Amino acid sequence: MRKKIGFKLVLVIAVVLSFIPGEIWAASSSVHPSNQWSRQSVYKSPKQPIIKWAVDLGQDTGNMVIDSNNTIYAVGQYNFATKLTAVSPDGKIKWSVQLEGETNDLALYNDNTIVLSIFDAKNGSIIAAYSTDGELIWENKYADATSAFQPIALSSNGTIVATTRKQTNDWQEEEARVIALSVTGEQLFDISTTWKHKYLKVSSPIIVKDHIYFTVAQGTYRQLSKSGAGTVDYFNGGKLIKMDLNGKIKWSAAYKAEYNEVSPVYTNNLIYVQSQGALFMFSPEGALKKTITDEKGYNFSYSPSFSENGTFIFGHRLYNSAGKLLWSFNPQDDLKSKKYIQNTVLIDRDQNALYTYRLYDDGIKSGVTSVNLKTKKTNWSLPLYQHMSSPPVLGSDGTLYVGGDRKLFAISEK
Repeated sequence: MRKKIGFKLVLVIAVVLSFIPGEIWAASSSVHPSNQWSRQSVYKSPKQPIIKWAVDLGQDTGNMVIDSNNTIYAVGQYNFATKLTAVSPDGKIKWSVQLEGETNDLALYNDNTIVLSIFDAKNGSIIAAYSTDGELIWENKYADATSAFQPIALSSNGTIVATTRKQTNDWQEEEARVIALSVTGEQLFDISTTWKHKYLKVSSPIIVKDHIYFTVAQGTYRQLSKSGAGTVDYFNGGKLIKMDLNGKIKWSAAYKAEYNEVSPVYTNNLIYVQSQGALFMFSPEGALKKTITDEKGYNFSYSPSFSENGTFIFGHRLYNSAGKLLWSFNPQDDLKSKKYIQNTVLIDRDQNALYTYRLYDDGIKSGVTSVNLKTKKTNWSLPLYQHMSSPPVLGSDGTLYVGGDRKLFAISEK
């Protein structure tokens, strides 16, 4: 069902967004339009950091986008309530809107349209549009979706693509479902793929050169006790799917490793697919170019980060473009380290890695750290004394933004 409200364009898709370089970046004037990117920023980060301001948003920040005026738009949750909040560059709350469901990510189209995906227990999955003034423009509801949409993909021309699962007519299996919308909310297609299974997983999609890429996997039920308790394993790997913007599947490529729902990443003319302990590099036409196995890596639930010189961070270890391990800031490799990285790693213009951390023996003693990827030296570490819930993002003036329990922090040069 589609509900239209108003005329200004700002997309908010109430579900989840993918983490990878998307086409929206190429055509946007926004500072940080999407969390679909390689995580290589074009901006410098602070060398001598201080807390510029900290504003209480009343929520745990999930993710944020930044427009061309350095206005920050953040989504987050607290006590089962979800809000979309706009914050000015000087730390003043411009407006805040409560959403009718749960989401932790968003995208910004054409510097005036916020895109979110939401899941509401009563109404199912929702894709909605908000203006940058906080006005709801339109929303599409999908009550028959059996799971929340995965994080959405957004192209440079405003095509929105979301993936989810849908129950088959006999309710015995689930099938991977792909939905495409225009920036005005008109449905382009809603198709169920041929991938059906009793236990199915599907990743969020990405859009690369007018094609959609996502992964799917089938699980195996394993009984753990005579009482009937069991679990579903996804050790048999998954498939990378390529689809055109008309919904036609072009090809699928299988890979063997424990499946991970982290969305693919496109950079350096390769599609990177992450699993638990392995990273697969595919050409845009489906040829497997290389596989990196890292059974000792840490926290594969976060997407890899890629620098402009070809090095990349996977499992919180640094590799060169050929896949050779260079060094590690993985706490499992350094027994003296008490810092556990909490989210995806940001790389600034000068090849400094910035990430949020927590101390394994005290989660309150958390903060943000900068490490030089060339020298392996820690530039600085700034305690913020609360659980950090969002990945770091850089503004065009070099201000570093990071969200924690209720507060959004701005960190600038001293």
